[in-house]
Amino acid sequence: MIQSTPNNQAEKDHPDNLSLAGDGFDTVIKTKAAVDDTPGYTNKVSCADILAIATRDVINLAGGLFCPVELGRLDGLVSTAAMWMYVSLAQTWTWISSLPCFAEIGLS
Repeated sequence: MIQSTPNNQAEKDHPDNLSLAGDGFDTVIKTKAAVDDTPGYTNKVSCADILAIATRDVINLAGGLFCPVELGRLDGLVSTAAMWMYVSLAQTWTWISSLPCFAEIGLS
């Protein structure tokens, strides 16, 4: 997970995200570190994969369906507080209205 630096405020440190539980971020960071410390698994699992697996498992534990999760996401190389704009806008988007946003950053 990309941390803030003196020259850049990371997305997770945007003021709107400060209400999120810090231990959630810590859990993802510690899980990634534990996997990376396992010989042969360094940089094989991304923070995004960890969040996808955790989400799937919580839904299942709450009585929802268990489904396979496709892995292989890559961690981002850039994180800025300005990226929060996409997340905050996305709360009202449908999947169709979000497509131009993904296309704008080179995703299909």
